[in-house]
Amino acid sequence: MLAGMTDLSGGSDRERQPTIVDVACRAGVSIATVSRVVSGTGRVREPTRVRVEQAIAATGWTADPAARVLAGGTGDEVILAIAVAGQQQFADDPHYARVIAGACQEAARHGLSLSVHVARPGSVASLAPLSGSRRPAGAILVNVDPDEAAAVHGLPVVSMGLSAPSVPSVDPENQAGAAQAVGHLLARSRERIAMITGPERNPCARERLTGYRDALRSAGLPKVEAGADFTRSGAARATRRLLATHPDLDAIFAGSDLMATAVLQVVLASGRRIPDDVAVVGFDDSPQAVMTTPALTTVYQPVEDLAKLAVRTLMNPATERPLDQRLPTHLVVRASSPA
Repeated sequence: MLAGMTDLSGGSDRERQPTIVDVACRAGVSIATVSRVVSGTGRVREPTRVRVEQAIAATGWTADPAARVLAGGTGDEVILAIAVAGQQQFADDPHYARVIAGACQEAARHGLSLSVHVARPGSVASLAPLSGSRRPAGAILVNVDPDEAAAVHGLPVVSMGLSAPSVPSVDPENQAGAAQAVGHLLARSRERIAMITGPERNPCARERLTGYRDALRSAGLPKVEAGADFTRSGAARATRRLLATHPDLDAIFAGSDLMATAVLQVVLASGRRIPDDVAVVGFDDSPQAVMTTPALTTVYQPVEDLAKLAVRTLMNPATERPLDQRLPTHLVVRASSPA
């Protein structure tokens, strides 16, 4: 259930009241279990019910009507906070739609609503739902710097992307995926392989860059890099620079599919053929990858599954779980690189 999408900025200094999250943590159960005990719906083992009731008494939490129908889907919400430089960047990148789809589906499974909030980097920790007295069940953070993620207090948070040591995160195998992309190009006799990277502050971008560098180092080939910002316009500028300064390039690996679509256009506009003269590989396997001409070779990352995993991690905190959980990636070969 998608409850809302807003651009948030303000905070609150009001004293925080105990929440259903506090009860769940104290009792060592999921939020859904607390909801079933409070609402009297569903089966709960007697020792678990007693533990939840003791936690409610200890925390002083009072279930309001919304919380009492949490299991029916009209209670507490999960906040999805996405940090981007501007609303247009959010609108242009299909990655965020995939995140929302996965998080919305998993939140509904837990009887929770999903509220999406877009904010500029540096302003996420002060968002009203994260700093006010009425607390959500938890927050999923996207593109949020580690220091800012660590500054969110009083509720569970999960970062999509490696974060501060104290913040749980879910990630694709970025480094391995990038290395596989470069290995694919090396196996097809490409020797002058450039990479267009995402923003340096983004942990996924850094890991993909590391995978690229490691693969080239192992092959004894020089690296050729150009920084961009996960946008089409940034990637187009970077591609023009690369082609001007390194006209002998025979492959370009872009750190995202959105950037790769711009690479394809700029390379073709330069009079070069794809993949004969320059092979192009992206990262995401987004819907755009099969809409380009030629169709884009890319590294698949399970975005929707990562978002679902982030919600599950919020709902069922467990100390035995790795703080940073990873899901595998794999290469999807299409016409933009030699088969």
